[in-house]
Amino acid sequence: MKYTLLIIALSIFWTVGIAQTTPDNVNNYTINKRQHNFGKVQKDVPVSVEFTITNNSATDSLIIKKAKGKCGCTATGFPKQPIAPSESVPIKVTYNASTLGDFRKGITIWTNFKKEPDMVFVTGTVVEAQKQ
Repeated sequence: MKYTLLIIALSIFWTVGIAQTTPDNVNNYTINKRQHNFGKVQKDVPVSVEFTITNNSATDSLIIKKAKGKCGCTATGFPKQPIAPSESVPIKVTYNASTLGDFRKGITIWTNFKKEPDMVFVTGTVVEAQKQ
């Protein structure tokens, strides 16, 4: 009976220990902000913002596989080369509104560090373009 309890206790401690260990690169990057509010933007006048992604891994290079908006009105630009440990790079998001009113557009970012993508958002209100 004592041996059975000892084996069960050791099994529990071993399982908990394994569950708490994670590879060095899991969730090991940061994005400087998750949302940017443009405020009022003019219809059919593109506006841009840069989100900064930082590789916090001590050993592994970060690769941005893809960064894409959910509609054709949102374009992205990002470096295709690996991002070295401790390095930061911009992800440029450009929004070109064709519809008046409030907006909230998501940009999905896939990397080699996570199976699931991350998201950032741009928001604001589209108004008629001012005539000159």
